[in-house]
Amino acid sequence: MFRKFAVMLVMAFVSGFIAVGVYAQEFKGGGSERTVFYEIKSDKTHIFLMGSIHFADENVYPLPRDVIEAFDNSANLVVEVDAGSIANQEKQNKFVPMLMYSGKESIKDHLSRRVFSMLENYLKKNNMASGAILKFKPGLLSIILTSRRLMELGFLPKFGIENFFLSRVKGQKNVFELESIEEQMGLFLSIKDADADKFMERTLIDLDRMGKLMNVVVAAWKRGDVEALNKLLLLDPIKEDSSMLPIMKTFFFDRNIRMASKIESLLQRDDISFVVVGAGHLIGDKGIIAILQNKGIYQIRQL
Repeated sequence: MFRKFAVMLVMAFVSGFIAVGVYAQEFKGGGSERTVFYEIKSDKTHIFLMGSIHFADENVYPLPRDVIEAFDNSANLVVEVDAGSIANQEKQNKFVPMLMYSGKESIKDHLSRRVFSMLENYLKKNNMASGAILKFKPGLLSIILTSRRLMELGFLPKFGIENFFLSRVKGQKNVFELESIEEQMGLFLSIKDADADKFMERTLIDLDRMGKLMNVVVAAWKRGDVEALNKLLLLDPIKEDSSMLPIMKTFFFDRNIRMASKIESLLQRDDISFVVVGAGHLIGDKGIIAILQNKGIYQIRQL
């Protein structure tokens, strides 16, 4: 019932305070056929919108030629959050303490005995010392465990789509953010104790199934199959457990509305922007593409 939750988190966020390296080399893997890639036209300009996988492997490269050409011809690169913002030590010093318990308090005080036992068993099974890690609040701990598992499976942030494009900017394009790291971390701070138990349980159950699921998600992304992604990441979880809706609303749907508004402002500029956001934000009837389509004033096509 609880599968897919951890992958949803990864599609929603960059990497939760992991210092992400940006790499300029051309990766040589199996390549991608189509990907989740759109052109959106207004009466003033057009932009390109790329659905990203934040953790990927080299087999997603090389990207299709039309994607690279669109990027090269754009004046601006727009990402959810610039990796440099996440790695910024000053910002980490500010927000990491807010995502941790102080004094003698730990996550044990905020989970049921059953879910805390699940967490202890997972940490022991994976040879992770429980002392310091139990000081993290549920949101940050979920991202840490998910990120660690993905990297074990060979899905690395250095192969993430936004990092690939950030590495190609080389001072020749403007780089804008759709969100701030403050906004993203605020979402995790908003998780109340009443939701912490479910949040952690879903993460822990999904971690053991992540390899198979990520392979399916990446395959769908590589062929640009937005219907399959919508089913995997949104429709199936909601069908299996309707209590997912509040989580979806906070981590996806509300953010989609805010990001769509900022993308609309790019469509009023005189130059061309290349926008990269998590693929999970583009899909479904509450995704960014649907929001913009419902305006009835833009021409949108998947390339």
